[in-house]
Amino acid sequence: MDTNKQFISDMPEGPEKSLGFIDNPEDADFAAFLTAAEQHATVQLYIALPNKRTATMVLALSGWEMNDINAPASEVIQITVKGKQNNLVWGTTKTGVTP
Repeated sequence: MDTNKQFISDMPEGPEKSLGFIDNPEDADFAAFLTAAEQHATVQLYIALPNKRTATMVLALSGWEMNDINAPASEVIQITVKGKQNNLVWGTTKTGVTP
């Protein structure tokens, strides 16, 4: 079996992505997302930004890590999820995002 990485013309390799999150172990959806990252699953992710811009992307996840904890105790703990982006569609929403 040939296991060498190969490229096809006009089909570039997906860009590497690192997505940052505030750690929330009590959030079941976030815990499921981290489990998917550990299992190197492929997921579709929808992000709504405060400026009403949205992004829908397909990510081939490649794991997660906790960022360095060297800040004062009052700082939040952050998690970085890594993966390769296979698709990206930008859009806007009329309702925006409320915190």
